[in-house]
Formats: sequence, C-alpha cells, structure tokens
Amino acid sequence: MGILVPTSGSVYAADGNIGPSVMKFTQLFLVADEGVAASANIQYGLVAASTIALIRAPVAGMSPIMSFFPSGCLSIDGLENGDITALIRE
Repeated sequence: MGILVPTSGSVYAADGNIGPSVMKFTQLFLVADEGVAASANIQYGLVAASTIALIRAPVAGMSPIMSFFPSGCLSIDGLENGDITALIRE
C-alpha cells in the first residue's frame, strides 16, 4: 500500500483542472476561509464537463474527503471561499 502525499501543485485556489488525477487514486477536500463557508463543484471531463459532486465546508472548516479513481481528468468549477487540496497516490 502506498502513502498518500501531496504532489506538486496539489493545492488549487481557483477553478481549474486536476491533471495529475487521471488513472490515479485521488482524494479531495475543501478547506473554507476564516469566517465563511465554502463550496465547489467537482467535475469530470474537459470539453463537456459534468458535475459529479458538490462539496461544502463549514465556516473555517473542512469538507468530508472525497475519493476517486478517475479514468479522465477531474476539474474544479464554482469554487467559492476556500482552497481545494488534492492528494494523489503516485
């Protein structure tokens, strides 16, 4: 069993693609900024992306961890008030 470690560029502070997630075990969580709650859509695919999950973090808190083994690229859309961290098993 491998160790989960952040890869380079594992903290996403803005909407965008999680390129290193393709064909790798990926765990995502959202950490809200101080004083506010946060939310984000997790999407699958690049051209015709579809939302597969909505994650929310309480005020100054952390969302539940979501685990994926995507065959295509995951992406973040609609991120508000926080940072998303992706832990990717190499």
